[in-house]
Amino acid sequence: MGENNPFRDTLYKIYTKKMKRPKPKEPGEESDSEEESDLEEEGSDEDFEEEETPEVCPSGCEESLYASVLALRERRLDVDEALVENVKLLDSMQREKETKLKKKKGIDVALETIKRELGEFQKQKQTALNQIDVAVTLYMHQVEYIENAAIPKDLSGGLVFTNASLKQLRATIERHVAEKAALRRLQKDLRKEYAALVRERKAEEENTTDTEQRVIDVQMLRFGQVIDLSVVELIRVRRDTLELKDRVKQQEAEYSAELGELSRNLDDATDELARAMRENSASLYTIADLQEKRNAIEASMKIKARATFRDPLIEKRRDAAEQERLRQIVVRNAQVMDSLEGQLNYAHDNFESIFP
Repeated sequence: MGENNPFRDTLYKIYTKKMKRPKPKEPGEESDSEEESDLEEEGSDEDFEEEETPEVCPSGCEESLYASVLALRERRLDVDEALVENVKLLDSMQREKETKLKKKKGIDVALETIKRELGEFQKQKQTALNQIDVAVTLYMHQVEYIENAAIPKDLSGGLVFTNASLKQLRATIERHVAEKAALRRLQKDLRKEYAALVRERKAEEENTTDTEQRVIDVQMLRFGQVIDLSVVELIRVRRDTLELKDRVKQQEAEYSAELGELSRNLDDATDELARAMRENSASLYTIADLQEKRNAIEASMKIKARATFRDPLIEKRRDAAEQERLRQIVVRNAQVMDSLEGQLNYAHDNFESIFP
């Protein structure tokens, strides 16, 4: 219709008229009670008073135009309902996101606690292993602890280590000496490069000063005054701004399509996160069982430490077996922790990809 159409205002009122549309019922859903329907009718009478008067095509108006207006009104009502549903869905998704974030924070705190407890366990284990006395048999030709040209009677201040360790320490010293010499040569090269860069910078500054003076001279000869280049730059910036606005509109359309794709993938990512949380809970139960086994091992070690009569050979074998068992437990704990951390990182990456 043009602006001079006599039925424009009437048809516009019909288009914007508020309509009470029945809500679609899902199959198997029970109908509302009479009291609820009465309340809805009483509360909506004020908003939909216009429905009491039947709608008819204005006299003189074309039936096709009137039918088109009614069809447009139905489309508008469909769009409004879809918008309300989308807003409700967005709110529920936001609440679910906040809930997942709170659960994730709790899992992170629990993981940090587990790591700290595992570190304490490593320290206690190492302390317990260091308290175990180990007998080492040495021959006289292996002893190099000399004081006043003789072996002292008290060897408690000596240190026992292998020749391979001594050779490794000497090789480390030689390697450090070589690295130090290489670093000194690199320092000299860098000083030379720095001096060359300083000279180059001075030359560039002198060249820049000459170029600026030449530009001023050319402007004075051609225009009789110095032109502010920032104004020219501002004009170019405005032109670039218009191009950027067009590019932004194009990107907004692309992002709208991506947003629709992300909303479709949200349910899959939520299910994946729930599965990862269940697996993490199972890993936590496994760690709790390992903690109980560790307590049992520590109690067994304390009982063995109180024994009065011990056979050194048997104790040595038992200690070796106990150390091997402890090492296996530590390895299993480390594997469990690596698996748990990998699952958490996977769940965190999926969560961040959906809720950046």
